[in-house]
Amino acid sequence: MRKLTEKKLLVATHNAGKLEEIRAMMAPFGIEVTSAGEMGLAEPDETETTFIGNARIKARAAMEATGLVVLADDSGITIDGLDGAPGFIPPIGPRPRTAATSTWRWRGHGTSSRPRMCPSRAQRNSVRP
Repeated sequence: MRKLTEKKLLVATHNAGKLEEIRAMMAPFGIEVTSAGEMGLAEPDETETTFIGNARIKARAAMEATGLVVLADDSGITIDGLDGAPGFIPPIGPRPRTAATSTWRWRGHGTSSRPRMCPSRAQRNSVRP
């Protein structure tokens, strides 16, 4: 692990919303934040079987390409009342580079978050308190 000695941080994302949130958090500390997308870096294949594993892949790829200190994450939805479902769902085969990772994993390329949440709502309604 490397210390943040310079005032520049690379966020391993192509998500503009995530980038803006992190920029706002780092602004009071005078840290310049850029993203993998802004630097034209390719999205690496996420081949691990955990959120942490895929975050490591993204961080390592961005660090090796730029030499900068990198912040990366990978996330999803886990619901305790559904025994952790939908949880981590590894990608099956290559995914289109224009698809949001979570949308591709849960419902397929080109779907929105609304239909993606419907199965969880139906499952939640079947769980008794």
